[in-house]
Amino acid sequence: KLKLTRLEFLQSCALHALITENTISTVLEEPPISLPKVSKYTKEGLLAQCSNNVGRLEPLIDELDSMLGNAGAISGCIVDTISNLCASKDTISLKTVCNMLIRKISTLDIIMQYTQPPSLLMSLCSQLNDWTHDQDQTEFTPAYEEFASVLLFVLAAVHRYGLSVSDLGLPNNESFVAKVLQDTTTRKSPHELSEDQGKQLTKWIEGLYATDESGETGGISDEVMRQCPPQDFYLLVPTLFEQSVLACKSGTLSTKTFKGGLELLVEPFLLPSLVGGLSWLVKHSWEDHGDADILLQMLVQLLKPSSSSQETRSMHEAILGIIADPLYHSLQGFGQRQPNKKQPTNLMHIIKPYLGLRRTMDTNKIELDEWMSTAEGGLLGCIRSMIKDLVAWVSSVGPTPPPNYTYRLFVEGCKLMGVRSVKDALVAELKEQTKNGSGPFALDVCTALASAPLAFPQATDAPPSVRDALRLSTGDIQKLLHDSAADAESLVRLGRRVEAQLAMTQVPQLPITLPIQDQATEQVMAELGLTDDALPAGRVDTSMDQIGSLGPDSDMQFSNAELNSVLDQAMNPADPSAQNLANMSTDGVPLAGARSQSIFHDLDMGLDQGSRQMLNTDGSMNLDADGQQNAEEDIFAGLDMSLGDDFNFS
Repeated sequence: KLKLTRLEFLQSCALHALITENTISTVLEEPPISLPKVSKYTKEGLLAQCSNNVGRLEPLIDELDSMLGNAGAISGCIVDTISNLCASKDTISLKTVCNMLIRKISTLDIIMQYTQPPSLLMSLCSQLNDWTHDQDQTEFTPAYEEFASVLLFVLAAVHRYGLSVSDLGLPNNESFVAKVLQDTTTRKSPHELSEDQGKQLTKWIEGLYATDESGETGGISDEVMRQCPPQDFYLLVPTLFEQSVLACKSGTLSTKTFKGGLELLVEPFLLPSLVGGLSWLVKHSWEDHGDADILLQMLVQLLKPSSSSQETRSMHEAILGIIADPLYHSLQGFGQRQPNKKQPTNLMHIIKPYLGLRRTMDTNKIELDEWMSTAEGGLLGCIRSMIKDLVAWVSSVGPTPPPNYTYRLFVEGCKLMGVRSVKDALVAELKEQTKNGSGPFALDVCTALASAPLAFPQATDAPPSVRDALRLSTGDIQKLLHDSAADAESLVRLGRRVEAQLAMTQVPQLPITLPIQDQATEQVMAELGLTDDALPAGRVDTSMDQIGSLGPDSDMQFSNAELNSVLDQAMNPADPSAQNLANMSTDGVPLAGARSQSIFHDLDMGLDQGSRQMLNTDGSMNLDADGQQNAEEDIFAGLDMSLGDDFNFS
């Protein structure tokens, strides 16, 4: 599988002229192979093909899984085709396209890489909101079917990515889709319904449960749908389900008639109603109403449709993907409280294949319980274990199956434990992996995790992300001085790499230049790494880009105030902080090991050769017998240290 993926990726690169086909065999370290010819698509060319034949989209949707380099053109064609069909109100073709995408809902993961939710869904939401319901037409089932396909596709996309009303680009909460998303489980009592809603509800109950002389339901008549636009029907669904259960419980509605009416809801033109109906059931208490057996019978009827139609099966599977997670946990809780009932377990087996289909950062209860109870030490221990597994995988020789990785673990750790704790876990694991000889691999993994955005609010007194926590920690010079060399090095290395990863090209600021009045002072600036060779002689660029770091290889970024503090420490050997900086000691005791005696050695703070000569091999300053620095090695010897305004960086 991995080998085929590499081949398809390289072939895609060749299709876009990034490499030649001859390079593919070199990269794969295999003899030249004959590759199938792949045509390069353009969005405009595909749109021309699909403008009068939307059936052309079906093989194109299938091609999205092949990774041959045409995904961008195909995705753009799908998005624009949907927009064009909405603009022309071609609801028949729109139904066809939505059904194609419902059958392969996973292809949305690829399409969404080339578009934004409003570009794909906003026109569909507008179409649903402004749907024309002509009461003078003779047949209403086809219009209901078209509406159902479009609505189900929108609901499937919203559920898969956890989209909100604002994510869809809807102007307000009064549109139909906004009401459906907000009122999926909301039922109304009869006295809360308007007069029109009351009449519509009565018609639907009669249409679903009216029987002939043999006791069989006759189906939904056009007269029922004539009086009720599809938008009104879907807003009534939770109330319709509740009233049906109450009627069955009171004996007004027989079990046989109840099941017959439910079968009608599994027909394609009403099938999306199961989203609202089952959502109501999930929120409905199993024990408090004495109707648990009725609810179980309802689920048996709705989760196992008898239709063999491919279109019906595809739509039904999409609905199960939407409702599976909350329904599974509801049944699980009920089964635990009523262990003598076998139906909950059987129903859980039906919906289990549809669990976990969302592409969001939400964690289900099963995952969270597993992480919290692990022997590795809870969430933070699991995060460190995940890094270990990724490092072992990437550094392994030969084919190795990938580890069980999910980014949700990292996000959940940030939510529950806080970004500071997660930052500490990353730094600790980086230090451990560096000690074991896998530092570069661990640095890459930790950088990728820390650089990813977190889409959830933090406490007001907490950094918004791990990278911000890193930035604050690397800027705390005094704390760094009291950390061990290994801890400080791991922290600074990770902070430096994350900042480099997230660096963006900015418009250069106009430099503020200060005249150099003394050639010797310029030498001091050079020793501190604050000059720019590209500047004209005798001038120093003190723009933020220049003074933001200590030397070209510095790990830590400073503000003007912090920079002045560091300069004061460097120029005042009597300051205890300067002694700590020079000796890298904690509690007044030098660290063990020759190399760890100096933070300059451990963190490689960009010292040039001249500065390195000032240090002994153990990192301490090279002093004479009186404890003073040798004049010939003192770069400040003979200089007038009253620098005046030239070093005012405020």
